[in-house]
Amino acid sequence: MEPHYFAGFTGGRKSILPGISWYGTVEMNHSHALDPGSRTLALEGNPVHEDMEEAVSVFLGERRHITFQLVQAPGIILSDMFIGDIFTAFREGVELAKRNFCRTVEAPFDVVITVAAPPMDRTLYQAQKAIENGKIALRDGGIILLAASCGEGIGNPVFWDLLTSEKDASDVLAAIEKGYRLGYHKAAKIAQLSERAEIIMVSEIPSDILARGFIRGFGDMGEALGYVRERMGADASVLVIEDGTVTVPMIEES
Repeated sequence: MEPHYFAGFTGGRKSILPGISWYGTVEMNHSHALDPGSRTLALEGNPVHEDMEEAVSVFLGERRHITFQLVQAPGIILSDMFIGDIFTAFREGVELAKRNFCRTVEAPFDVVITVAAPPMDRTLYQAQKAIENGKIALRDGGIILLAASCGEGIGNPVFWDLLTSEKDASDVLAAIEKGYRLGYHKAAKIAQLSERAEIIMVSEIPSDILARGFIRGFGDMGEALGYVRERMGADASVLVIEDGTVTVPMIEES
């Protein structure tokens, strides 16, 4: 179990939906990722999570069952294990996962540098999760820098084909409203973020390809940092997240 950028957390009910579910059911569930309530750490009021729990209730009914919910921590294979019915064990695991993966920061930053660690750095489709976590700590008008090799390229092309089909982010979002396909939520997340901040990336993906998807690309970290310094100034506040796909920054409540 670990944080998930639109289901709230992995684990528990995800073994049923999407785990063993029909493609159309998964697609319908993931369409809820477009809802503002579907975000990292959120369970109550999260339509993706609530739909998953409803699917589990229908599937299991009154049947007796037992689940083993494994909770990791950054750099640790296994932190703890919770055993019991799927709902109780999941809820207990959530509390530990929060402590393991969340880090408190005092205020939003001008610049967030987030690293997609292996194996999540293989494709942009997977590495994008680091952007989703990192943006929580990014101020409007700031820059988020994703470092991910992406040696296998973009990955699943569905979201990228949509994202690059329009020249304006608002047109991408309008296109999604006309009909959702599995993966479109990733295009929506990038388009929405590009409207309030700048997204840049250090990877093996050519910069001209990334530019079509509202991302400024660099092949070298030094070059990227030079750009950030020029844009934001030497006094900009900077947050570095070493394992960005699972580490969640939380703004400290005043």
